[in-house]
Amino acid sequence: MTLAAPITPPVATIILSSLSRNPGAYDGVNLPPRETPKADFDPDTRKLAKILDAIASFLPTTPRAGLSYAVTLRVTSTSSHITVAGNDVEHFEPDSEGRHPEALINAIWSKMRGICTSEGDERKRHMEDLLIFLFKTHMDKMRARYQKGDEICRIFFSVLDSSDAWNKLPKDTIKILEIAQKIHSASTKFFALSDNIEAYMAAFHQSLIRSQRDYNSKNADDLSLAYIAMYEKLAEEQFETTKGAVGSTDNEQRRRPGKRFSLDRYMGKLVSPAVHALSLLSVADGSLFRRVQHLPLSIAVIHPARSSSFKIPFPDQAAIRSFLEDAYGDEDLSEETDVRALVIDERLLAIGPKLAGHKQLNGPHCECFLINHHHTLQDVPYPYIGVSKLSCLQCGLYAEAYQKYVKQQTSSLPLFRTRGCGADIVPYLLPSASTAMGTFIEEHIISAIKQVVGVILRSDAAEKRAHWRKLSQSSAASSDSQDSGEYHFEGNIRADIFP
Repeated sequence: MTLAAPITPPVATIILSSLSRNPGAYDGVNLPPRETPKADFDPDTRKLAKILDAIASFLPTTPRAGLSYAVTLRVTSTSSHITVAGNDVEHFEPDSEGRHPEALINAIWSKMRGICTSEGDERKRHMEDLLIFLFKTHMDKMRARYQKGDEICRIFFSVLDSSDAWNKLPKDTIKILEIAQKIHSASTKFFALSDNIEAYMAAFHQSLIRSQRDYNSKNADDLSLAYIAMYEKLAEEQFETTKGAVGSTDNEQRRRPGKRFSLDRYMGKLVSPAVHALSLLSVADGSLFRRVQHLPLSIAVIHPARSSSFKIPFPDQAAIRSFLEDAYGDEDLSEETDVRALVIDERLLAIGPKLAGHKQLNGPHCECFLINHHHTLQDVPYPYIGVSKLSCLQCGLYAEAYQKYVKQQTSSLPLFRTRGCGADIVPYLLPSASTAMGTFIEEHIISAIKQVVGVILRSDAAEKRAHWRKLSQSSAASSDSQDSGEYHFEGNIRADIFP
C-alpha cells in the first residue's frame, strides 16, 4: 500500500493559485509586506540596500520568463565579496555587449571607484560615464517595459485631454495624473530617438528623477484606483470607437485599457532604472563606498539548480480535501444553510487541472537559495539581499520563516531581508536545508498559505449565502404578488356545471 504524498509548500502554493490571482484583495489576509520597512535599518544598511537592489536590477536578462537575480555583499578587512544567484538557471546569459554578470558587476564597481576617487569636472565625467553604461546595458529591457503599456497610456491620456474628464477629478488626482503623463511623454520622446541617443541620456534621467520625486510627494498610491474609477465612464463615452486617435482609423474598434492594468505599477517600471542609477551615483559619491572602494572585489556566481525542472509526487484528492477543510475551519452553526461542503467541492474541481499542469517544478528561487547558501556556510554578509524584482509569495514566506527560525536559535547569522514581497503566486521547490530548519520553514509556509486559503473559502461561502438570501427574498416577493389563485378564462364558460 503506497501512502499518499503530503501537502508540501509548492503544492499548497499551487492550490492557492487555483483559488485566487490576488490573495491580498481579501479582507483578513496577512501577507509579507510589499515594501520592507526600513525604519530600523542603520544608515549604512539603507545605502547598502540601494546598491544591492540596483546591481541586481541591472544584471543582464533574457526573454525567458521568470528570470531574476539576487545578490549579497560581505566585506572584511581585506576584501569585498559579492555573491550572485539567479532563478533556476544553469548559466547566466550575457548582455547585449557579451558581458556576463561577473564582468558587468566589475564594470559597475570600477566606474563607481572612478567617481569616488575623482573631483570636479573629472567626477562629473565619471558619473555621466556610469549613467550611460547603465542605460546602454539596460536599454532593451527599458524599451520593452515602455512598449508594454504605451498604447494603453496613449489612449487613456488622449481621452482625458479630449474630454471634460479632468474637470471632474479631485485636484490631487489631477496633479498625480499630470506627473504620470509627463513621465510617459518623456519616455515616448526618448525611445523615439534613433541617432545620438547617448547625448540625451543624462537629460532623460534628470527628467525622470524630477518627475519621480514629485510623483512620490503626491502620495500616488491611489493612482490606479483613480484610473479604475474613471475606467467605466471613459470606456462608455470614448473607448468603444475612437475616431482620429493616434494609430487608429475610422470605425476601428480600439482596445480598451483593461481594469487589470495598473497605471501606478507601469509608472514605477518606467522610472525604476533612473532611480537605481541615481542610487549607484549617490552611493559612489558617499562615505560608505569610500570605506570599501580600495578593497579588492571578488564575485561568486552560484546556481540554484542544475536541472531545468523536477518531478514531484502530488497528493490525492482526499489529502487536498482534508487541507481545504482544515483551512476552512468549522462551519458557523448559526447559519441555516451549510455551504462548507459545496464550496470545497467546487474548489476541488478547479484545483485538479491546476495540479495536473504542474507535473514538474522549477528549482529554488534565487533569494531563498542565497539564504540557505549563507546559512550552510555560516558566513555573515550584510543582512540584506538585493533583488531585481519583488519576491514572490513563497519567497516572502520563506524569508519570514527564516527570520523566525534564526531568532529562536543562538545564531549570529543575520535576519536576511529583501525590498519586499509582490505576492505573485509561483510554486517551486524549496532549497534543501538542515532537517530542523527545513521542517520549520516548510511548516510555516504551509500554515500561512492555509490561513489565506481559509479566508478565500469563507469569503466564497459568505457570497453564496448572500446570493441565496437574495434569491429567497425575490421568490417570496414574487409569491406575495400572485392573486388569490382563481383562474380567469375568456369566452363562454359552463357555469351550470361548475357553479
